[in-house]
Amino acid sequence: MATDGCYRKEIEDRGLTPELASHISREYRVARTIGAVETDSGISALVRAINASAWPDTLEDRAQLCIAIAHEHRKKSEALGKGQKWHAPVSAVTKLMWFLRPSGWTMFDRFARMGLIGNRNDPLQFYRKLAEIDFTSLCDQLHLECRGKGFSDLYGERIIDKCLMFHGAGDNSDFVRTSTMINRHYLSLQPLETAERLTRLADTTTALLETALMPACFVPKTPVGKSSNRNSST
Repeated sequence: MATDGCYRKEIEDRGLTPELASHISREYRVARTIGAVETDSGISALVRAINASAWPDTLEDRAQLCIAIAHEHRKKSEALGKGQKWHAPVSAVTKLMWFLRPSGWTMFDRFARMGLIGNRNDPLQFYRKLAEIDFTSLCDQLHLECRGKGFSDLYGERIIDKCLMFHGAGDNSDFVRTSTMINRHYLSLQPLETAERLTRLADTTTALLETALMPACFVPKTPVGKSSNRNSST
């Protein structure tokens, strides 16, 4: 909420700009897959492609669009990069797209993928699996819970994302330990009434997610290398 909310408000005011996308890509550790900010093969070109895209209705079609944008960006970057090879920034596109169009969408990255489909680095399969568990309806239920507790700016999509990431990272990962520490202190800094509402919301959403997502949808966890990086790219 502290980070995502600021970026979302800025996009509501000014749209997704290359400058803001640069900040987001650095925060989410995907800048290296995009290219230099100041060149037309970098983030400016990617932002233009994202902003110009027509947003489909289904998760699978949206995933196909993000994958296509990422691969087209890689082709353009390589053509302008004097032989330098680039990865298709699929993870980066899904993340920037969430900040632009958060409703009914979620980010694709290593930990979330590990939590849902295991070691298969297959974004399309990831979103197909989300569609199978009725991701959109689950988000709607979470939205109602958030609003009922007075947190209208929280997105059910990000709650699911965090749940998948924690599961994929494993209980002993640096990411989980660091995130737990930050969450604990963030809660302690809130007014008592706000902290109590957040705690009640966490209890309610945990029960809802356990019913909807676990254990049927989760593959067995496999070890992931220690990392404090929430936002590993594909």
